[in-house]
Amino acid sequence: MQKYWYCLAPLLALLGLAALYWPVNSLGYVWDDTVLFQDSPLLRNPENIWVSISTQLLPGTNYFRPAVLLTFIAEFKLFGVQASVSHAVAYALFLINCSLVGLLAWRLCRHHSTASRVLRVALAILVYGCNPVLLESAAWVSGRFDLMVTTFVLLGCVALSCTRGIARCFLVALCFLLALCSKEMAVTFPLIAVVWLWMERPQVSGIQQRFYMLLERENLLLCFFIAVIGVAYLATRYALYSGFYASDSLFEQSSFFVRLAYVGQTAWFYIHMAVWPFADLSPIHPFDPLKMSLAQEVAGVVVVVALITLCALLLIRGRQAGLLVLCALVTLLPVINIIPLLISGNIGQERFLTLPVAFLSLALVQLVIPAHAISEAMQRTLPWLLALLGGVWLILGGMNIYLNAPLWGSQESLWAWAYEKAPNTESVQFNYVASLLFQQGADKAELALQKVEKLPQGLSGRMKGLKGQLLVRQEKYEEGLHWLDEGLVGEFQPHEQVLNKGMDLDKASIVLNGYPSSWYIRFIYGAKAEAYVYLGQYENAERSLQVMAFYDPSYAAVPLYRSFSAYAQGNFAEADSLFEKALSMYVESKRTSVYAARADFVLRLCRLRPAGAVCQDKQRFLIVREG
Repeated sequence: MQKYWYCLAPLLALLGLAALYWPVNSLGYVWDDTVLFQDSPLLRNPENIWVSISTQLLPGTNYFRPAVLLTFIAEFKLFGVQASVSHAVAYALFLINCSLVGLLAWRLCRHHSTASRVLRVALAILVYGCNPVLLESAAWVSGRFDLMVTTFVLLGCVALSCTRGIARCFLVALCFLLALCSKEMAVTFPLIAVVWLWMERPQVSGIQQRFYMLLERENLLLCFFIAVIGVAYLATRYALYSGFYASDSLFEQSSFFVRLAYVGQTAWFYIHMAVWPFADLSPIHPFDPLKMSLAQEVAGVVVVVALITLCALLLIRGRQAGLLVLCALVTLLPVINIIPLLISGNIGQERFLTLPVAFLSLALVQLVIPAHAISEAMQRTLPWLLALLGGVWLILGGMNIYLNAPLWGSQESLWAWAYEKAPNTESVQFNYVASLLFQQGADKAELALQKVEKLPQGLSGRMKGLKGQLLVRQEKYEEGLHWLDEGLVGEFQPHEQVLNKGMDLDKASIVLNGYPSSWYIRFIYGAKAEAYVYLGQYENAERSLQVMAFYDPSYAAVPLYRSFSAYAQGNFAEADSLFEKALSMYVESKRTSVYAARADFVLRLCRLRPAGAVCQDKQRFLIVREG
């Protein structure tokens, strides 16, 4: 039995990763999770499943990812909106992906001895799972899109390797469909399938022979199945969104040279992060392509030329490790800004490497030390040097995962981390100060805002709007309204076009999440409505709430603020009805905070106008009930 101890290595590798990533199960909802799960009823309480899975869930996007959204709908129906359950699903998907990497490594290493084959499988699992760029998709609930596209692409590769005939065509096409319905990155799967077919026939050499191999009847049938799925998917996307993609209009006036350089810089970012990410891990990676230096532009173009040359060489040589590296590079095509992505001024996101790193891990374990090309002394030394380097890499990866996982636990810790990395980025400043305001209170938020205000560039327009919200929370309502108006200067506000046409906002609404800045406009007008209620300007408050409802009729804060206005005016029956409506629109875990918000409102109102009707019976509003 001791002779075959190595057979346990893959299982031990999986168990080690399971222990390393276990803390993600205790994390909360952060970042886009609030928009997707807590503020929107589309997934929590879908009235029409098709509408829920085809609506633009994030402002300004045209994502079509029904497979993942259906898992969220099923999860919320069965268990409610609980972060622990959402993270448990992500945790399971992550371990499944690690297992699939191991399974593919076992298949690809079939020409090695049993001991070498098993140990290479364990190494592939460890190298994949210990790469800290995977933490973003594993620790962030919204990273399920990246986890699931990886699952189905890897399953497609398993089907390519392990099945034949019509069964292979059906299974590969099914995996392709599910991958496409998980994330757009799956459009690269047909190219991966072609490369994989080349690897599965190592005896075929030369470009011409490989091309003839692809024209075999079984492969042509497979290509037909894949083509049908691809065309159907693209037709559905076009019908839903009148286009195949949404790109950043910022680059419309830039030159071809600048765009090419940006592609190269993005590709280099991903290569760097896949190989040695330790010092640069962060929720965001800001980069302004319109402010690249000449050196950056030249370097970016050089990277593009080098990568094209490398891909051609890998394809011509046809070595298994090289073709797997080619697969990794192919999967990056949708995210290297060939079509500029809408990711808030970032050059890239770590979660986009969830799939490419799988192929890189498989490529690594295919490498063989060429004994004939090195001396005997080097043959003895090199394995130990490689083991040392690999051990250091794995230790650094594990430490980064262990230390950074808790930072994904709350909005405050996440944005404090981002602020430490990129303090001059507006979106980071906004989210960091806002997280302090809503979780730690106005005093800490004010200190953070003062630091931002002292920076050379001062407060941006949106930071001025956030300062207005802060002042309202500090009961400086008139001053707060001034800064809220300052925060709207230069902002395009679609509702103004409706008003200019003489239309009633109550009878109009914008396409849900069709405008990228909807969240900010709602944020500003919500703060204005709050200020107006305290000042007794109820008509102004109602107009502000109409604007909020225009951008999202299902936004729970609208009936909540309307209930506050009704309480302030002494209309208790109407107020109670509106409050109950608002309460029903919030997720169960947030209902306690809704009661707390009402109690806080009554206390503040009674300090301002103690003779008000609501103050005569304020005790009943000060009870904070459990959600």
